[in-house]
Amino acid sequence: MKKVQTLFLASCFVAGMAMAQSGTNGVNSVNAMGYVALTLKTGDLFLATSAFFGMSDVTNTAEVMLGTDTNAIPVGVRLWSWDNVHSKYAVEELASTKAKGVYWARSTNALDYAPGLGFWIQMPTSGPTNTFRLTLKGEVPSALTSPNSTVPIMPGVNMFGYPYPIDVLWTNTDLAKNAVTSNRLWTWTGKTYSVNEYSYTKAKGQYWTDPSQQLMVGKAYWFERSAGAGVTNWNVTKPYDSP
Repeated sequence: MKKVQTLFLASCFVAGMAMAQSGTNGVNSVNAMGYVALTLKTGDLFLATSAFFGMSDVTNTAEVMLGTDTNAIPVGVRLWSWDNVHSKYAVEELASTKAKGVYWARSTNALDYAPGLGFWIQMPTSGPTNTFRLTLKGEVPSALTSPNSTVPIMPGVNMFGYPYPIDVLWTNTDLAKNAVTSNRLWTWTGKTYSVNEYSYTKAKGQYWTDPSQQLMVGKAYWFERSAGAGVTNWNVTKPYDSP
């Protein structure tokens, strides 16, 4: 991956006319569209999250989130979403047939891309070009649509992303603060994983091995919770003033 870019677009509807303005410090409209732009190459594997809802109350499916424009996203790209509750993957692929045209082929257990859901983007090994700019788009969670968000965390491994489109210091999250010894945050680097572990020593007490790590917009992670710890809910309050 070369680049990740995030933008909010505020949409104000007046007399049937849609007028938009962009900003980097938040927006004042309730109906705010946002996007995360990912520059990916053929053969790349990227662990992603959208942090957006579908626009105008439409479910945030792959078609809504990414579209079907093959100039921007290649046929053969696959999205692998991990179902934390049932511990299995769901997959959908951008396909093309003469009868149906370009469409997303979904497995029967495919998940919708709600804020906080993590998923792999598996790029095909070849395409009409080597580099693509994928855009994950949707409605920015607002004070009306999502003043608070809940991410279920199961025993074992959980794929997740921060459920709001803003970077946040990992150790400032309740999930990190309520961790127990040997809980781990796994970050995909593009080739392998780095690990941030909640550890204990007599001299330092309990601590995260990388206290400066941030959860980044557009990126998802694995959180490893002790097998016997039971189910918990990670409750997150919207971290920005507007929308």
